[in-house]
Amino acid sequence: HDYLGFVAWLSGEQQEAEEHCAVALAAFQRSGDLRATATTLVNLGACATYRDELPLARQRLEEAVAIARRLAFQEAIAWALHELAIAERRARRPARETAAMLREALLVHHSLGDRWRVASVLEEIVGSLLVRQDAQRGVEILAATEALREQLGTPIPPVEAPDRDAARAALERRLNAGTFASGWAGGRTRELDDVVDLAIDAIDRKSVV
Repeated sequence: HDYLGFVAWLSGEQQEAEEHCAVALAAFQRSGDLRATATTLVNLGACATYRDELPLARQRLEEAVAIARRLAFQEAIAWALHELAIAERRARRPARETAAMLREALLVHHSLGDRWRVASVLEEIVGSLLVRQDAQRGVEILAATEALREQLGTPIPPVEAPDRDAARAALERRLNAGTFASGWAGGRTRELDDVVDLAIDAIDRKSVV
């Protein structure tokens, strides 16, 4: 049920995801499996986010972070922080409140070698922070995620595509065609370590947070 719910929310089927994950959460809580409880709360938090039930999303995701930190469960920490940052951005919280979450999520996923999730966190960093603060850097990072997904053979999850597409459209509006094309071409050739460093530097700069 948990995995079916996971696939469902990434596909944009939030009601189906909620139903599966509710069954899973009840079972994990009965058995006392805290690691599985944390991951299911992440899935349920994402369901709530994409249904625009943002207070519920925050509650679920903050509980997931707390459990994951208690267990030192790094993957769940990164997932929960990423999804919490998305929920907070949708709730129009200040960028400085989500920047630290995205920074930690990016570094943890990168340290675990989870390049699929690195791509998603980078896309959120571009859309929530760099579109307004550093469009040139945003173009390069977004282009790098496109190249990374092609290398992995994993297309962007349908539920995340609208935000990524909106970020790209905003960058195209902010930059002239030549600058955008040049930045896009350069970003596609960057090594992943370099792209992560670029994003972390952008977050750490005072002008961004």
